[in-house]
Amino acid sequence: MELDPNDIEENIRTPIQLFNDGIKADATRLDYTNKLKKVLCEFMAKILVGDPQKVKGAKSNPTAPKTGRKRAFCDADYEERANELVSLGHKDPKKTESIMLLLVKQLKERTKLPKTHHDYVTPDYVSHILMPLQKLFDMNNVPFSWKRTRSTLPEEEKYQDLEGYTKDDVQRMCNYANIYDKVIILLWASSGIRPAASDFKWGHLHPVYHYKEKLYWEDGELQTIIEKPEFHRQKLESVIDQFNKIQLNEVKY
Repeated sequence: MELDPNDIEENIRTPIQLFNDGIKADATRLDYTNKLKKVLCEFMAKILVGDPQKVKGAKSNPTAPKTGRKRAFCDADYEERANELVSLGHKDPKKTESIMLLLVKQLKERTKLPKTHHDYVTPDYVSHILMPLQKLFDMNNVPFSWKRTRSTLPEEEKYQDLEGYTKDDVQRMCNYANIYDKVIILLWASSGIRPAASDFKWGHLHPVYHYKEKLYWEDGELQTIIEKPEFHRQKLESVIDQFNKIQLNEVKY
C-alpha cells in the first residue's frame, strides 16, 4: 500500500470541535465543557475579547436557566474565546503562560478562605480546572508546557482512610429517608461506587406509582392509566412499606 500525496485532504476543524474530538465519554465532555466555559467566559472575561455582540444579544434575549444550574456569566461567545486563546497560545506562549500562572494564583488564594465562604474552592478543584485547558491546547497543537504552571498548584487534600458504613449506619440513614433517598442509600451502599463514578443529579429521579399490584412510571405510562391528582405522595405508602421490609443483612457490601 502506498499513500498518494494527491489524496491528502486538509481537515479543517475549529478548536472546540477538536477539543470535543479528544474526549470519548459524554459525561466527561459535558464536565470539561462546563469547566472550560467558566474559565473562558468568567475567569478570563477581561483578558479575552470574545464577541461582544453575541453577549449583548444573549443578554437582551435571556433564556430560562437549566434546572439546577446557576451561572453568573454569559457563555454566548464561548467558541470565539476558545479560538482566541488557542491563537494566543500559538503566537505568544509567554503571555499564555503568564495568564495560566495568574489563574492558578488567584484560585490558590480562594483555597485559603474559610470553607464556609461562598468563594472557597478545594485544592483539587484548582487542578481539575486546568484539565479542560490542557485538552484544548493538546488537541490544537498549542506549543505550551504545563510543567511550571502545575508546579504552582496547591497541595491536594489528604483524605483519611475511614471505615465504611456499618449496617447500623445504613439502617439509621434509611430511618430518616424518604422513598427516593432509600433507593439511593441502598444502591450506593451495596455497590461501593466512588462519588464521581455516577453522573447523577436529583433531577434524574422520577416517581414510580404502585397501582393495582403494578408499578407505573410517572412520565409516560402514568398519564395514560392514572390521573396524577389521584395518586400523589400519599399513594406511595404501599411502596414505602415494601422498602421497610427490606432486610439490610441481604445487602452485600
